[in-house]
Amino acid sequence: MTFLGGELGSLKESFIALVLSALAAVFAGLFLGRYDEFLLLIPGLIMLIPGSTNMRGAIFAALGSRLGSSMHLGTIDKLTLRSTALRNNIYSSITLNLSLSLTLGIIAWALSRALGFGSVSVFHFIFISVIGSVIAAAALLAVMIFIMFRAYARGWDPDNIHAPLITSIGDFVTIPAIMLAAFLSLSLSIVVLEVVTYIAVLAIVADIGSMVVRKKAVRMIVIESFPIILLSGILSTLAGTFIEPHLLRFAALPGLLVLVPALLGMGGNIGNIFASRVATKFHLGTLTFNLRGLKSEIQRTYLLSIVIYPLIGIINYIFSRAVGLETVGFFIDVFLATFIGIAVTTLVIIFAFIMGVLSYKFNWDPDNTLNPTVTGIADFFGLLTFITVLIVFGIV
Repeated sequence: MTFLGGELGSLKESFIALVLSALAAVFAGLFLGRYDEFLLLIPGLIMLIPGSTNMRGAIFAALGSRLGSSMHLGTIDKLTLRSTALRNNIYSSITLNLSLSLTLGIIAWALSRALGFGSVSVFHFIFISVIGSVIAAAALLAVMIFIMFRAYARGWDPDNIHAPLITSIGDFVTIPAIMLAAFLSLSLSIVVLEVVTYIAVLAIVADIGSMVVRKKAVRMIVIESFPIILLSGILSTLAGTFIEPHLLRFAALPGLLVLVPALLGMGGNIGNIFASRVATKFHLGTLTFNLRGLKSEIQRTYLLSIVIYPLIGIINYIFSRAVGLETVGFFIDVFLATFIGIAVTTLVIIFAFIMGVLSYKFNWDPDNTLNPTVTGIADFFGLLTFITVLIVFGIV
């Protein structure tokens, strides 16, 4: 039985994964809402959070997409470190995670100072970004590999489930990891903080330097991925600037903060399912990048959005009220989630199509370009739309 040009079972897999990811993202948002005082104590921290969660989602969603393509192509068939392809993917993801966390920490600090938000020292930002990144990535890498191979072993299509689960688990572990790193940065003396930061920076530089002696496959993944993920991370960091001026209002309505990770994460999730499926079909030679060929995937993506975003609004309201966090009301929560979700879905499809055409034309690996592009666009335009709607309705 087919539906919208694809298997109904495939759509079911994606829906189940998205529901689970929505729950994980709301739990992550609850953590953000309950510890919003850190956002006030460290001006500019809210700018680092979207960039960090975006980076984690982009790196590991792209990793999952590459592994999914390798499984379909038969170049990876079992979980073992003896697999050269698996090792290359792990090494490249670790290097990207470390180098990008350092870069985004500096960028968030610089933007905070340039925009006049005020901020703590650059050492605080680098420490929070790098330490939070290492904690979150260690957990996420293990979980991601487990999910991918269990899904494949059970006969599920990894492309339908890895993106939403990995991105939302990334939010779930990254936000607490960033908050823990922020707490540590304020607890340590400035001398200890600077020493630890210098050591971390030297270790990252050494890791980047080791790229010279690593295999060409690792270098190619890093070289192709780094600029795209960095641009995506910068977009997400810029998205944080939309929230910073309204932090006091968000502190009064913390239920709105709970909604942020879910909205941003789901935009990336649904977009990444679209991107991963398109990338795999491209590798298999069953798809070229044109609107006619993508019609069924676009229809499928909108259907998921129409069903899942109102559910996010409902879950957000129920969970926020259950833990005593003030929010804007049931119907407004559902409206915000639905309106913003459909708008973001439209934008990520457009930009994923553009990046897909460019990848096809310039012979880039779509596994390395589509996922990061989708995640960054979802974060930037998701938060922009979110704040715009809140301002128009007089909520902030």
